Amino acid sequence: MARGGLAGLAGAGLVILVVALLVAAFADFIAPRGDDDQDLAFALQPPAWAGGTWANPLGTDPLGRDVLSRVIYGARTSLLLALGSVREVGIVLATLPLAFAGGAITLPGHAYKALVGAVLVYAAVQLWMSARAGDEMRPVRAPPRPR
Repeated sequence: MARGGLAGLAGAGLVILVVALLVAAFADFIAPRGDDDQDLAFALQPPAWAGGTWANPLGTDPLGRDVLSRVIYGARTSLLLALGSVREVGIVLATLPLAFAGGAITLPGHAYKALVGAVLVYAAVQLWMSARAGDEMRPVRAPPRPR
């Protein structure tokens, strides 16, 4: 492995990130339709590989909007939210050591490690909670009535 080079999963992740950034930046030119263009005559069309047409490669939603266009435009929102959350965590993790070094905050080393660990675990807990929320939204069947 060469020193300083990106290899394996890191390189693949960088390629995926760059492609996503380019798609989000040039969504107006890449997307076949606008993000909210509707045509009810083409509502709920299947994807091209399931019998649909290549005019809507990923099909359409119940309002006749092109799913591919909505995914491309949705990349903007997703990347903006990801950038914002990474920025906020970065600010916290970069500011705390400076506050400790400057003497503004005096905590023992283990308390600082616990604080950083709590910040890092927060995202995992949010992900777990959002994954579990789908389970609770399923309809609950009433128990059978006794006869």
